[in-house]
Amino acid sequence: MITRPPNKKEDIWKNIIQSFPSLCWEWNLSRNRCGYGTISIKNKKYLVHRIVYELIYGEISEGICICHHCDNPSCCNPFHLFAGTIKDNMKDKINKGRCASNKGENNGNCKLTQTQVNKIRELYSTGNYSQTELGIMFNYKPTNISSIVNNKIWSNK
Repeated sequence: MITRPPNKKEDIWKNIIQSFPSLCWEWNLSRNRCGYGTISIKNKKYLVHRIVYELIYGEISEGICICHHCDNPSCCNPFHLFAGTIKDNMKDKINKGRCASNKGENNGNCKLTQTQVNKIRELYSTGNYSQTELGIMFNYKPTNISSIVNNKIWSNK
């Protein structure tokens, strides 16, 4: 094991435990509190997987995340890395079950239950209740009732 951190981006490869392309390639030196490999170059900290991505695929555009197919933050295998926006990264986390969805009742700001939303839609569809009346019944703003009945919120998509 090398005791001094590499001082050039190209020296990164010496500190990655490389294996088969299908397996994770672990960073062998320091990691941040989230488990991502880090390196200091000229007194600036870098995330190693981002450096590896740049070395293989080229420059990373502003605001782009380098995500892991393998969900292993210390992995530096270029076959496991992909570029995406923050939204792409969050969608990937949710799809893989690593991050709770914040939709519907899971949203901390939620004021209604799914049952109440279903009831609002049901009552509105009868034509017997206006959005204002439903807002009063459920103690909810008519503009939000409108968003519910028009599937702009609580759309279950």
